[in-house]
Amino acid sequence: MDEVAEILDETSQELRFSRQLLAATMENVTQGISVVDADMNLVAWNHRYLEMFDYPADMCTSAAGCRFDPLECAARRVWSR
Repeated sequence: MDEVAEILDETSQELRFSRQLLAATMENVTQGISVVDADMNLVAWNHRYLEMFDYPADMCTSAAGCRFDPLECAARRVWSR
């Protein structure tokens, strides 16, 4: 049983490291990056992506995801000009 717990702990640590590495990489590139799931929900993005489209950063957190529709937000900006 201890061996299984040790393997799971190592796997969790490796997964955590991989996620941190991916997040750091995404934030440190100059291009805007976004990832959507099969239902076209925005599930990952970097700061530059939010800046490029002037999306409200306070409405996007990694824990909650985005609480707005990026396409709707962009359309409102275009129509408000």
